[in-house]
Amino acid sequence: MSLQGGAAPLIEAMIKMSFMGGMQRPTSNSWNVVNDLIHFQQRIHQCLWDTGDKTKIMYLQLPHFTEDNVKHIVMKSRRGRPNVEPGFEEYGRLQEFIRQAPEERRGLKDLTDEQQKDVHDVAAILPNWDVDVEIYVEEEDIIPASSIVTLKLEVTRNEVPEGKTATEIFAPRFPDGKYEGIWFLMGELIPHGRKKVRTLQTTVNLSDVNVACDVGVVFVCVCSCVQMSTRLQSVRKVSSRARVVEGTMQFKAPPQPGQYSYV
Repeated sequence: MSLQGGAAPLIEAMIKMSFMGGMQRPTSNSWNVVNDLIHFQQRIHQCLWDTGDKTKIMYLQLPHFTEDNVKHIVMKSRRGRPNVEPGFEEYGRLQEFIRQAPEERRGLKDLTDEQQKDVHDVAAILPNWDVDVEIYVEEEDIIPASSIVTLKLEVTRNEVPEGKTATEIFAPRFPDGKYEGIWFLMGELIPHGRKKVRTLQTTVNLSDVNVACDVGVVFVCVCSCVQMSTRLQSVRKVSSRARVVEGTMQFKAPPQPGQYSYV
């Protein structure tokens, strides 16, 4: 079975089945299952296996990078915390690396000038997005209980010049050319305990967004509670090479007025 002809559609079918199963069982962990499947699909295109440390494996898609190079990037600070700016934890670490000026990037000292140029060239085409979010109900100034809410997302690919379209992803081990797809996931946060969570934001930047090289998983809310579960409510994939990509999702508002948090 080839990936192009069989495995990729199979994974997307598994994503849809997991989502539908989660809708029937609100207590299921379909959010985690769908999220893992999306990232597994990207790992296949990059020919990388998840070794358990997601803060390191993503860097190995860069040319000439080894685990030794990655260690210099994710080096622990003296206080024992990862050397990463707030908002760029876990998957966002690679985004911090991409947004740095070439001379500020760590982990390259053992590479030749030509190899460093390869790294910078690939970093220039990896997803570097800003996301704007709008939430509304048609012909309403507020969000009434039990209404149909529309969530509109606009993704701007900063790595794509004005007037151009996205190029094929950097996946030298994959036998066929591949363009990135964008996955939108939305779920309701169900916190456990007394800590409060932040409400849905109308505008987010990349520090609030989970982005992978081949697929993008957009988080449109930041949660501050420690223990929580996520009730997956909507999944959508957008295939577009445009510099600015728009997508919409709809969901039903809770039946009771109040403050709710979504991710």
